[in-house]
Amino acid sequence: MASIFKFRVKQTKEVMLYKIGVNSGKKWLVEGSVSDKEFYLCEVNMPENKVKVFSDEVSLKIQTANGYEYTITNKGKDGAEVVFAGPVNALLNQALVPRMTYVEGTLVGKSDDMSDFAPIGEFMKLRAERYGDKPNPQDRHGWRVNMNFNNELYPYLPEYRGNKTKVKEVKEKQVRDNKRRRR
Repeated sequence: MASIFKFRVKQTKEVMLYKIGVNSGKKWLVEGSVSDKEFYLCEVNMPENKVKVFSDEVSLKIQTANGYEYTITNKGKDGAEVVFAGPVNALLNQALVPRMTYVEGTLVGKSDDMSDFAPIGEFMKLRAERYGDKPNPQDRHGWRVNMNFNNELYPYLPEYRGNKTKVKEVKEKQVRDNKRRRR
């Protein structure tokens, strides 16, 4: 079942493009130029892992390697609205997406069986009812999503109780494990 989420962030599309440019070589490599209408971001140590970025006057679209999509549209000078098409446990959980500062209380979700967006607590409750006793195994990593969204998805996804250092260690371990698997 397809899901779509909307939320506000403090950064504008232009700030996101700036972040993409200044992080080239550190977090990712840019294939093309951030001033192009279309370019790619590639992981520094795994260039085959890449996302496609589209930019126009109105929005910035990021298509992840898994087929998820972020659309970032300015909302005046006060940041942007982000629309994410993908599963809840993948929200802001991709290495090749620029960091965004979430505006608290703005996260809403919608799935195919819903007529309109609902506050995230209501969306998660409906999701839990829909799947009953068959939880998604990826949900155990939901603390990463809760870390970015002020635990607003708790108790449906695990609560974030750690610190950013722990998250960095986990991500570094995942990169090492992925490299080993590819050998």
